[in-house]
Amino acid sequence: MPSRTHKSFGFKSVLLAVSVHAAIVFAVGVNIIFENVLDSGSTSTSVQPIQARAVTEEAINAELESIRQKEERERLRILDQNKQLEKARREQQEAEQQLAMIESRREVEEKRIQEAEQTRQAREDELRELENAKKQQQEDLAAIEKEQSIMQSELRKLEHEKLERKKAAEELRIQELANKQKQAEELESLEKEKAKLKQELEQLEIAKQKRQQADILRQEEKRKEEERKKAAAKLEKEKKEKERLAAIEKKKRQEHEAQEKKRKAEQARLAELAKAQEAERRKEEEMRQQQIAEKQREKKAISEFNKYIPAIRSKVEDKWTVLEVPRKLKTTVLVKIDTSGEVTSATVTNSSGSEEFDRSVTIAIRKASPLPIPSNPEFYNYIKEFQFSFSNPSS
Repeated sequence: MPSRTHKSFGFKSVLLAVSVHAAIVFAVGVNIIFENVLDSGSTSTSVQPIQARAVTEEAINAELESIRQKEERERLRILDQNKQLEKARREQQEAEQQLAMIESRREVEEKRIQEAEQTRQAREDELRELENAKKQQQEDLAAIEKEQSIMQSELRKLEHEKLERKKAAEELRIQELANKQKQAEELESLEKEKAKLKQELEQLEIAKQKRQQADILRQEEKRKEEERKKAAAKLEKEKKEKERLAAIEKKKRQEHEAQEKKRKAEQARLAELAKAQEAERRKEEEMRQQQIAEKQREKKAISEFNKYIPAIRSKVEDKWTVLEVPRKLKTTVLVKIDTSGEVTSATVTNSSGSEEFDRSVTIAIRKASPLPIPSNPEFYNYIKEFQFSFSNPSS
Protein backbone atom coordinates (compact mmCIF):
# COMPACT_ATOMS: atom_id res chain seq x y z
CA MET A 1 0.00 0.00 0.00
CA PRO A 2 2.76 2.57 0.77
CA SER A 3 4.67 1.69 -2.45
CA ARG A 4 1.57 2.21 -4.60
CA THR A 5 0.95 5.62 -3.01
CA HIS A 6 4.59 6.59 -3.54
CA LYS A 7 4.47 5.63 -7.26
CA SER A 8 1.25 7.59 -7.76
CA PHE A 9 2.80 10.60 -6.10
CA GLY A 10 5.93 10.37 -8.30
CA PHE A 11 3.84 10.16 -11.48
CA LYS A 12 1.82 13.20 -10.43
CA SER A 13 5.02 15.12 -9.68
CA VAL A 14 6.49 14.36 -13.10
CA LEU A 15 3.25 15.29 -14.84
CA LEU A 16 3.09 18.55 -12.89
CA ALA A 17 6.73 19.44 -13.76
CA VAL A 18 6.15 18.75 -17.49
CA SER A 19 3.02 20.95 -17.42
CA VAL A 20 4.90 23.80 -15.78
CA HIS A 21 7.74 23.63 -18.31
CA ALA A 22 5.24 23.55 -21.19
CA ALA A 23 3.51 26.60 -19.77
CA ILE A 24 6.81 28.44 -19.50
CA VAL A 25 7.73 27.62 -23.12
CA PHE A 26 4.29 28.66 -24.27
CA ALA A 27 4.53 31.96 -22.38
CA VAL A 28 7.95 32.75 -23.85
CA GLY A 29 6.68 31.96 -27.34
CA VAL A 30 3.64 34.16 -26.94
CA ASN A 31 5.82 36.99 -25.72
CA ILE A 32 8.08 36.75 -28.77
CA ILE A 33 5.11 36.66 -31.14
CA PHE A 34 3.57 39.69 -29.53
CA GLU A 35 6.82 41.63 -29.79
CA ASN A 36 7.07 40.81 -33.52
CA VAL A 37 3.54 41.91 -34.14
CA LEU A 38 4.16 45.16 -32.37
CA ASP A 39 7.30 45.78 -34.34
CA SER A 40 5.63 45.02 -37.69
CA GLY A 41 2.57 47.00 -36.96
CA SER A 42 4.14 50.12 -35.59
CA THR A 43 3.36 51.98 -38.81
CA SER A 44 -0.28 51.00 -38.74
CA THR A 45 -2.44 52.97 -36.43
CA SER A 46 -5.46 50.70 -36.78
CA VAL A 47 -3.92 47.69 -34.82
CA GLN A 48 -4.46 47.70 -31.07
CA PRO A 49 -1.46 46.78 -28.87
CA ILE A 50 -1.73 43.40 -27.00
CA GLN A 51 -0.62 43.37 -23.38
CA ALA A 52 1.47 40.33 -22.41
CA ARG A 53 3.18 39.55 -19.15
CA ALA A 54 6.62 38.10 -19.43
CA VAL A 55 7.36 35.01 -17.34
CA THR A 56 10.55 35.65 -15.44
CA GLU A 57 13.04 33.13 -14.05
CA GLU A 58 12.19 34.18 -10.48
CA ALA A 59 8.53 33.22 -11.06
CA ILE A 60 9.56 29.90 -12.47
CA ASN A 61 11.85 29.24 -9.50
CA ALA A 62 9.08 30.28 -7.10
CA GLU A 63 6.67 27.91 -8.81
CA LEU A 64 9.21 25.11 -8.69
CA GLU A 65 9.87 25.81 -5.00
CA SER A 66 6.13 25.63 -4.34
CA ILE A 67 6.00 22.29 -6.16
CA ARG A 68 8.97 20.98 -4.13
CA GLN A 69 7.29 22.06 -0.90
CA LYS A 70 4.10 20.24 -1.91
CA GLU A 71 6.14 17.17 -2.77
CA GLU A 72 7.91 17.36 0.61
CA ARG A 73 4.60 17.67 2.46
CA GLU A 74 3.21 14.73 0.50
CA ARG A 75 6.34 12.71 1.28
CA LEU A 76 6.07 13.53 5.00
CA ARG A 77 2.39 12.59 4.95
CA ILE A 78 3.22 9.25 3.35
CA LEU A 79 5.98 8.65 5.91
CA ASP A 80 3.52 9.43 8.71
CA GLN A 81 1.03 6.97 7.20
CA ASN A 82 3.77 4.34 7.02
CA LYS A 83 4.61 4.91 10.69
CA GLN A 84 0.96 4.54 11.66
CA LEU A 85 0.67 1.33 9.61
CA GLU A 86 3.83 -0.01 11.25
CA LYS A 87 2.43 0.86 14.67
CA ALA A 88 -0.83 -0.90 13.80
CA ARG A 89 1.13 -4.00 12.73
CA ARG A 90 3.05 -4.00 16.02
CA GLU A 91 -0.19 -3.67 17.97
CA GLN A 92 -1.68 -6.56 16.00
CA GLN A 93 1.39 -8.71 16.75
CA GLU A 94 1.14 -7.84 20.45
CA ALA A 95 -2.56 -8.80 20.39
CA GLU A 96 -1.69 -12.12 18.73
CA GLN A 97 0.97 -12.73 21.38
CA GLN A 98 -1.61 -12.01 24.11
CA LEU A 99 -4.02 -14.46 22.49
CA ALA A 100 -1.23 -17.06 22.36
CA MET A 101 -0.57 -16.48 26.08
CA ILE A 102 -4.28 -16.90 26.81
CA GLU A 103 -4.35 -20.16 24.85
CA SER A 104 -1.26 -21.39 26.73
CA ARG A 105 -2.88 -20.61 30.08
CA ARG A 106 -6.04 -22.40 28.96
CA GLU A 107 -3.97 -25.49 28.14
CA VAL A 108 -2.33 -25.29 31.59
CA GLU A 109 -5.78 -25.09 33.17
CA GLU A 110 -6.95 -28.14 31.20
CA LYS A 111 -3.86 -29.99 32.42
CA ARG A 112 -4.74 -29.08 36.02
CA ILE A 113 -8.27 -30.38 35.47
CA GLN A 114 -6.83 -33.66 34.11
CA GLU A 115 -4.61 -33.95 37.20
CA ALA A 116 -7.67 -33.40 39.42
CA GLU A 117 -9.47 -36.15 37.46
CA GLN A 118 -6.53 -38.49 38.05
CA THR A 119 -6.69 -37.68 41.78
CA ARG A 120 -10.41 -38.56 41.79
CA GLN A 121 -9.63 -41.83 40.00
CA ALA A 122 -7.01 -42.61 42.68
CA ARG A 123 -9.64 -42.05 45.38
CA GLU A 124 -11.99 -44.44 43.61
CA ASP A 125 -9.16 -47.02 43.51
CA GLU A 126 -8.70 -46.60 47.27
CA LEU A 127 -12.43 -47.22 47.75
CA ARG A 128 -12.23 -50.36 45.63
CA GLU A 129 -9.31 -51.56 47.76
CA LEU A 130 -11.39 -50.97 50.90
CA GLU A 131 -14.24 -52.89 49.27
CA ASN A 132 -11.90 -55.79 48.48
CA ALA A 133 -10.66 -55.77 52.07
CA LYS A 134 -14.25 -55.92 53.26
CA LYS A 135 -14.98 -58.86 50.93
CA GLN A 136 -11.92 -60.65 52.26
CA GLN A 137 -13.14 -60.03 55.78
CA GLN A 138 -16.57 -61.41 54.89
CA GLU A 139 -14.91 -64.50 53.38
CA ASP A 140 -12.90 -64.96 56.58
CA LEU A 141 -16.08 -64.67 58.62
CA ALA A 142 -17.78 -67.20 56.33
CA ALA A 143 -14.84 -69.54 56.87
CA ILE A 144 -15.17 -69.08 60.62
CA GLU A 145 -18.88 -69.78 60.43
CA LYS A 146 -18.24 -72.87 58.31
CA GLU A 147 -15.65 -74.09 60.78
CA GLN A 148 -18.02 -73.33 63.64
CA SER A 149 -20.74 -75.27 61.82
CA ILE A 150 -18.42 -78.26 61.51
CA MET A 151 -17.56 -78.02 65.18
CA GLN A 152 -21.25 -77.82 66.07
CA SER A 153 -21.87 -80.95 63.99
CA GLU A 154 -19.11 -82.73 65.88
CA LEU A 155 -20.50 -81.54 69.18
CA ARG A 156 -24.00 -82.72 68.23
CA LYS A 157 -22.54 -86.10 67.32
CA LEU A 158 -20.80 -86.24 70.68
CA GLU A 159 -24.05 -85.27 72.38
CA HIS A 160 -25.86 -88.03 70.52
CA GLU A 161 -23.22 -90.54 71.54
CA LYS A 162 -22.46 -89.09 74.98
CA LEU A 163 -25.53 -87.46 76.57
CA GLU A 164 -23.47 -86.17 79.46
CA ARG A 165 -22.20 -83.32 77.19
CA LYS A 166 -25.70 -81.92 76.45
CA LYS A 167 -25.70 -78.87 78.72
CA ALA A 168 -22.15 -77.78 77.87
CA ALA A 169 -22.93 -78.02 74.11
CA GLU A 170 -26.07 -75.89 74.56
CA GLU A 171 -24.12 -73.17 76.32
CA LEU A 172 -21.48 -73.27 73.57
CA ARG A 173 -24.15 -72.85 70.88
CA ILE A 174 -25.64 -69.83 72.67
CA GLN A 175 -22.20 -68.25 72.95
CA GLU A 176 -21.52 -68.82 69.25
CA LEU A 177 -24.85 -67.21 68.31
CA ALA A 178 -23.94 -64.20 70.44
CA ASN A 179 -20.57 -63.96 68.65
CA LYS A 180 -22.28 -64.16 65.25
CA GLN A 181 -24.69 -61.38 66.20
CA LYS A 182 -21.81 -59.23 67.40
CA GLN A 183 -19.88 -59.83 64.15
CA ALA A 184 -23.00 -59.00 62.11
CA GLU A 185 -23.42 -55.73 64.01
CA GLU A 186 -19.76 -54.84 63.41
CA LEU A 187 -20.12 -55.60 59.68
CA GLU A 188 -23.24 -53.44 59.50
CA SER A 189 -21.35 -50.59 61.19
CA LEU A 190 -18.50 -50.89 58.67
CA GLU A 191 -21.04 -50.92 55.80
CA LYS A 192 -22.67 -47.73 57.08
CA GLU A 193 -19.27 -46.04 57.41
CA LYS A 194 -18.38 -47.04 53.87
CA ALA A 195 -21.70 -45.75 52.49
CA LYS A 196 -21.19 -42.47 54.32
CA LEU A 197 -17.66 -42.12 52.92
CA LYS A 198 -18.87 -42.90 49.39
CA GLN A 199 -21.64 -40.31 49.69
CA GLU A 200 -19.16 -37.67 50.83
CA LEU A 201 -16.90 -38.42 47.85
CA GLU A 202 -19.85 -38.20 45.45
CA GLN A 203 -20.84 -34.83 46.91
CA LEU A 204 -17.26 -33.59 46.50
CA GLU A 205 -17.23 -34.78 42.88
CA ILE A 206 -20.57 -33.08 42.11
CA ALA A 207 -19.39 -29.81 43.68
CA LYS A 208 -16.16 -30.00 41.70
CA GLN A 209 -18.00 -30.58 38.41
CA LYS A 210 -20.33 -27.64 39.12
CA ARG A 211 -17.35 -25.37 39.81
CA GLN A 212 -15.64 -26.49 36.61
CA GLN A 213 -18.79 -25.95 34.55
CA ALA A 214 -19.31 -22.51 36.12
CA ASP A 215 -15.68 -21.57 35.38
CA ILE A 216 -15.99 -22.74 31.77
CA LEU A 217 -19.26 -20.82 31.21
CA ARG A 218 -17.86 -17.73 32.86
CA GLN A 219 -14.70 -17.83 30.75
CA GLU A 220 -16.72 -18.41 27.57
CA GLU A 221 -19.00 -15.43 28.28
CA LYS A 222 -16.06 -13.17 29.01
CA ARG A 223 -14.26 -14.33 25.87
CA LYS A 224 -17.32 -13.55 23.68
CA GLU A 225 -17.75 -10.16 25.34
CA GLU A 226 -14.13 -9.31 24.67
CA GLU A 227 -14.42 -10.34 21.03
CA ARG A 228 -17.43 -8.04 20.55
CA LYS A 229 -15.53 -5.12 22.09
CA LYS A 230 -12.36 -5.81 20.13
CA ALA A 231 -13.48 -4.05 16.90
CA ALA A 232 -14.71 -0.92 18.75
CA ALA A 233 -11.91 -0.36 21.25
CA LYS A 234 -8.87 -2.49 20.61
CA LEU A 235 -6.50 -0.70 22.97
CA GLU A 236 -9.13 -0.62 25.73
CA LYS A 237 -9.77 -4.30 25.22
CA GLU A 238 -6.08 -5.10 25.68
CA LYS A 239 -6.05 -3.28 29.00
CA LYS A 240 -9.25 -4.91 30.22
CA GLU A 241 -8.08 -8.30 28.96
CA LYS A 242 -4.91 -8.03 31.02
CA GLU A 243 -6.90 -7.04 34.11
CA ARG A 244 -9.38 -9.86 33.52
CA LEU A 245 -6.64 -12.43 33.05
CA ALA A 246 -4.93 -11.25 36.21
CA ALA A 247 -8.22 -11.54 38.13
CA ILE A 248 -8.94 -14.99 36.65
CA GLU A 249 -5.43 -16.15 37.43
CA LYS A 250 -5.73 -14.87 40.99
CA LYS A 251 -9.12 -16.51 41.43
CA LYS A 252 -7.94 -19.78 39.94
CA ARG A 253 -4.88 -19.69 42.17
CA GLN A 254 -7.09 -19.10 45.21
CA GLU A 255 -9.48 -21.88 44.15
CA HIS A 256 -6.57 -24.19 43.48
CA GLU A 257 -5.10 -23.43 46.91
CA ALA A 258 -8.50 -24.02 48.53
CA GLN A 259 -8.98 -27.28 46.59
CA GLU A 260 -5.46 -28.39 47.44
CA LYS A 261 -6.05 -27.64 51.11
CA LYS A 262 -9.36 -29.49 51.03
CA ARG A 263 -7.78 -32.40 49.14
CA LYS A 264 -4.99 -32.70 51.71
CA ALA A 265 -7.55 -32.61 54.53
CA GLU A 266 -9.59 -35.28 52.75
CA GLN A 267 -6.50 -37.42 52.20
CA ALA A 268 -5.61 -37.08 55.88
CA ARG A 269 -9.15 -38.06 56.88
CA LEU A 270 -9.14 -41.05 54.52
CA ALA A 271 -5.73 -42.08 55.82
CA GLU A 272 -7.00 -41.92 59.41
CA LEU A 273 -10.10 -43.88 58.45
CA ALA A 274 -8.04 -46.50 56.62
CA LYS A 275 -5.68 -46.70 59.58
CA ALA A 276 -8.59 -47.18 61.97
CA GLN A 277 -10.15 -49.81 59.71
CA GLU A 278 -6.81 -51.60 59.41
CA ALA A 279 -6.41 -51.59 63.19
CA GLU A 280 -9.95 -52.90 63.57
CA ARG A 281 -9.30 -55.57 60.95
CA ARG A 282 -6.12 -56.65 62.71
CA LYS A 283 -7.94 -56.74 66.02
CA GLU A 284 -10.72 -58.85 64.51
CA GLU A 285 -8.14 -61.10 62.87
CA GLU A 286 -6.39 -61.59 66.20
CA MET A 287 -9.73 -62.35 67.86
CA ARG A 288 -10.55 -64.80 65.06
CA GLN A 289 -7.19 -66.52 65.42
CA GLN A 290 -7.66 -66.63 69.17
CA GLN A 291 -11.14 -68.13 68.73
CA ILE A 292 -9.81 -70.72 66.29
CA ALA A 293 -6.93 -71.56 68.64
CA GLU A 294 -9.37 -71.72 71.55
CA LYS A 295 -11.68 -74.04 69.61
CA GLN A 296 -8.77 -76.22 68.63
CA ARG A 297 -7.53 -76.41 72.23
CA GLU A 298 -11.05 -77.18 73.43
CA LYS A 299 -11.50 -79.84 70.76
CA LYS A 300 -8.15 -81.40 71.63
CA ALA A 301 -8.94 -81.28 75.36
CA ILE A 302 -12.37 -82.89 74.87
CA SER A 303 -10.88 -85.53 72.58
CA GLU A 304 -8.17 -86.30 75.13
CA PHE A 305 -10.69 -86.29 78.01
CA ASN A 306 -12.96 -88.75 76.15
CA LYS A 307 -10.13 -91.27 76.34
CA TYR A 308 -10.41 -91.15 80.15
CA ILE A 309 -14.22 -91.57 80.29
CA PRO A 310 -14.10 -95.39 80.35
CA ALA A 311 -11.58 -95.30 83.23
CA ILE A 312 -13.73 -92.76 85.13
CA ARG A 313 -16.85 -94.87 84.56
CA SER A 314 -15.04 -98.02 85.68
CA LYS A 315 -13.79 -96.34 88.86
CA VAL A 316 -17.26 -94.98 89.71
CA GLU A 317 -18.85 -98.40 89.10
CA ASP A 318 -16.33 -99.93 91.50
CA LYS A 319 -17.37 -97.46 94.22
CA TRP A 320 -21.12 -97.68 93.54
CA THR A 321 -23.24 -99.62 95.99
CA VAL A 322 -25.49 -101.97 94.06
CA LEU A 323 -29.18 -101.30 94.61
CA GLU A 324 -31.93 -103.75 93.91
CA VAL A 325 -34.37 -101.83 91.72
CA PRO A 326 -37.09 -103.37 89.52
CA ARG A 327 -36.21 -101.34 86.39
CA LYS A 328 -33.28 -99.77 84.58
CA LEU A 329 -32.51 -96.25 85.87
CA LYS A 330 -30.25 -93.49 84.54
CA THR A 331 -29.12 -90.26 86.13
CA THR A 332 -26.92 -87.39 84.87
CA VAL A 333 -24.60 -85.57 87.27
CA LEU A 334 -22.63 -82.31 86.79
CA VAL A 335 -19.16 -83.11 88.16
CA LYS A 336 -16.64 -80.42 89.11
CA ILE A 337 -12.99 -81.27 89.76
CA ASP A 338 -9.76 -79.49 90.64
CA THR A 339 -6.44 -79.69 88.76
CA SER A 340 -5.53 -82.97 90.44
CA GLY A 341 -8.84 -84.69 89.62
CA GLU A 342 -10.32 -84.34 93.14
CA VAL A 343 -14.12 -84.05 92.98
CA THR A 344 -15.25 -80.71 94.46
CA SER A 345 -18.90 -80.98 93.52
CA ALA A 346 -21.39 -83.58 92.18
CA THR A 347 -24.88 -82.22 91.39
CA VAL A 348 -27.73 -84.13 89.75
CA THR A 349 -28.87 -82.31 86.58
CA ASN A 350 -31.15 -85.00 85.16
CA SER A 351 -32.75 -87.20 87.80
CA SER A 352 -33.58 -90.86 87.29
CA GLY A 353 -36.81 -90.48 89.28
CA SER A 354 -35.35 -92.26 92.26
CA GLU A 355 -33.73 -90.11 94.92
CA GLU A 356 -32.03 -93.13 96.41
CA PHE A 357 -30.49 -94.07 93.09
CA ASP A 358 -29.42 -90.47 92.39
CA ARG A 359 -27.81 -90.21 95.82
CA SER A 360 -25.98 -93.50 95.40
CA VAL A 361 -24.47 -92.27 92.15
CA THR A 362 -23.24 -88.95 93.61
CA ILE A 363 -21.77 -90.84 96.59
CA ALA A 364 -19.95 -93.23 94.24
CA ILE A 365 -18.51 -90.29 92.27
CA ARG A 366 -17.17 -88.68 95.45
CA LYS A 367 -15.71 -92.01 96.64
CA ALA A 368 -13.99 -92.47 93.24
CA SER A 369 -12.12 -89.15 93.74
CA PRO A 370 -9.53 -88.37 92.51
CA LEU A 371 -10.75 -89.17 89.01
CA PRO A 372 -8.32 -90.04 86.22
CA ILE A 373 -7.91 -86.98 83.97
CA PRO A 374 -5.38 -85.78 81.32
CA SER A 375 -2.09 -84.61 82.86
CA ASN A 376 -1.73 -81.57 80.56
CA PRO A 377 -2.67 -78.49 82.69
CA GLU A 378 -3.80 -76.61 79.53
CA PHE A 379 -6.81 -78.95 79.30
CA TYR A 380 -8.09 -78.17 82.79
CA ASN A 381 -10.29 -75.14 81.84
CA TYR A 382 -12.17 -77.34 79.37
CA ILE A 383 -12.72 -80.36 81.66
CA LYS A 384 -13.01 -78.77 85.11
CA GLU A 385 -16.73 -79.55 84.99
CA PHE A 386 -18.52 -82.14 82.87
CA GLN A 387 -21.75 -84.08 82.57
CA PHE A 388 -21.51 -87.69 83.73
CA SER A 389 -24.31 -90.20 83.00
CA PHE A 390 -24.67 -93.41 84.99
CA SER A 391 -27.07 -96.33 84.51
CA ASN A 392 -27.68 -99.35 86.71
CA PRO A 393 -27.29 -102.81 85.20
CA SER A 394 -30.45 -104.33 83.79
CA SER A 395 -32.52 -106.20 86.39
